[in-house]
Amino acid sequence: MHPYEDRPRIKDIFLYIRKSTDENTNRQVRSLGDQKQECEALAERLGLNIVEIFEEEKSAKAPHQRPVFKRMLKELSYKSPERRRADGILAWHPNRLSRNAYESGVLVQMIDDKLIKDLFFPAYAFHNDASGIEHLTMELARAKGYSDHLSVSVLRGTSGREREGAMVYPVKFGYLKRREIPEKPELCSLFPVPCPTDFPIVQRIFELRRAGYSLSAIAVFLGEEGYIPKQGKLIKSRLARIASDPFYFGKWIVNKGKDNERIINLLDISLRDGTKFEPVISEVDFYACQSGQSDKQGPRKRIKRINPFAGPVICAHCNQKMRPCWKWVRRAGGVREEQLGYECQTKLSNGTRCPQSRIKADVLYDHIGEEFLKVMGTKRDYQRFLIGSQAFIKQRAQSLKRDRIRLSKSVRKHKADKLALLRQKAVLVESGNFNTADKILIDNEIISIG
Repeated sequence: MHPYEDRPRIKDIFLYIRKSTDENTNRQVRSLGDQKQECEALAERLGLNIVEIFEEEKSAKAPHQRPVFKRMLKELSYKSPERRRADGILAWHPNRLSRNAYESGVLVQMIDDKLIKDLFFPAYAFHNDASGIEHLTMELARAKGYSDHLSVSVLRGTSGREREGAMVYPVKFGYLKRREIPEKPELCSLFPVPCPTDFPIVQRIFELRRAGYSLSAIAVFLGEEGYIPKQGKLIKSRLARIASDPFYFGKWIVNKGKDNERIINLLDISLRDGTKFEPVISEVDFYACQSGQSDKQGPRKRIKRINPFAGPVICAHCNQKMRPCWKWVRRAGGVREEQLGYECQTKLSNGTRCPQSRIKADVLYDHIGEEFLKVMGTKRDYQRFLIGSQAFIKQRAQSLKRDRIRLSKSVRKHKADKLALLRQKAVLVESGNFNTADKILIDNEIISIG
């Protein structure tokens, strides 16, 4: 007899299937299909109606990482009969539902609150009573313990391989992974060795850095010298990561900034054939490159804004000048734009600021326009004034242009007359009627004019 056949059963359920491994790997390739097949067979045998299938390829080790599982629990949390579509969950095993304490507690609490009325598993016998919930809690705890133990075991194996120089993580730029024993990949290390094409690029980066060049200048030099890596052009952010990475002198920091951070000295590791790590730069030179280097941008050039009426606007309260100020405002549709205004920043005798509030520039300009119209009369008079002003400005510009042309002609004629007079004097000097000092003075005047 099946363990579920000796008690009443619900009708509508959700089917949840999950696998932890990425779909690109060969492990658990058939996991989802096999789970679905076994669960559907159990549902058919028990007469259960699968309302919806929730399928996910996420790890259950940490909470809040499975959006599909979260959506299923939300569907089960509805109490209204109109919105509630199912009363229970069908899964292969409790460890498919959770491997962490938080979501395990949520499941057990929803069972206690009768939001989840029953659970069904082909690989686990669950009875919806006090004893069954107790055993389910212990099974979920065992699933969490298995996951934690697996993490520790994997970390132990990873750390051991790292101490042998195995690059179990993506290799750094400038190096390649070389298998120590190609015939026995499960027993050998993936040791970092210099890349023939990229290693000289990293050497050149540190040479220029040691000489005091900025990252921007280094990028220009690399482009001019034809150093182009496989991944494309080296950008400034990538240059900064390379220039500050201690891996290049033999200090490998694994999981930097995390709880399981580890530091490995690659210079102390050697393979069976005597191969050792070849650093790009020595530790002393590396830290010399870091000291005294500043690639921060200088102070940004302030954009000079035109602030009309920056001086004549006077505060009505304290009779002092109001300063123009810019403020970000949000328009309809979520569009943000800058708005010009004027505010008084004068401090009163009691130490407080002037109570005059900020005034928008649009309000001030509209008021100025209204006052100007009162002086000019009607809008038609104002238009005539504008047209007359433009005509006057045009006539004045033409008059100044004519005066400039006339003065230019006068200056050129004056220079030509003076130059002709000096040439005549030079002829007289050559004939002997002037002394040597007068001749030198006349020559200098000719050079300055001509």
